[in-house]
Amino acid sequence: MIVEVDEVVLFIDEVEEFAAARDGRPVTHAVTNELLQLIPVFRERPRHLLVCATNAIHRLDTAFIRPGRFDYLLPVGPPDEAARGVRRHAHRVRLKPDAARATVDDFLRAIADTRPTLTSAIVHEFETDIDTYARM
Repeated sequence: MIVEVDEVVLFIDEVEEFAAARDGRPVTHAVTNELLQLIPVFRERPRHLLVCATNAIHRLDTAFIRPGRFDYLLPVGPPDEAARGVRRHAHRVRLKPDAARATVDDFLRAIADTRPTLTSAIVHEFETDIDTYARM
């Protein structure tokens, strides 16, 4: 049974698993080729939106990200300092047994105990991807 949908947002996370650069393996070619054929058919329908996310745009097949497949390639990087503010660390605050409320020092200790998850190499890779692929 085929069901027609008038309005749809299709979100594919980690799209590099489906649209990775074709490397000569038949499985990779088959999946990527099928997806490349389906995108124009999907785009022909009004009120259909395809949104894909990846942490590694440079791993995607060049045919997948060429102009015409997607209207926009929007980089969304790591949060800035303000976004990583104190509220993010609130769950890490350990109160002293006799304390009724957290103090600024409690929050500062929690922040100091939190290690960043992004390496400078990851940030550099992202910045390179922005320069190479971003289209807004």
